Amino acid sequence: MDKPWINMDICDRGYRYTAWRRIACSLLALHHKICRNMTTRRARTVISTAD
Repeated sequence: MDKPWINMDICDRGYRYTAWRRIACSLLALHHKICRNMTTRRARTVISTAD
């Protein structure tokens, strides 16, 4: 998450080039989504530890 614009640039070019890069980009996007979900979930559990 340091330089997301570089990752996006790689992804945009990845669709034009090879399939492995497209797969890597989808995994990268999934990883960022999971990280974002984990951080929000962690913040929520700090507020209420009912879960």
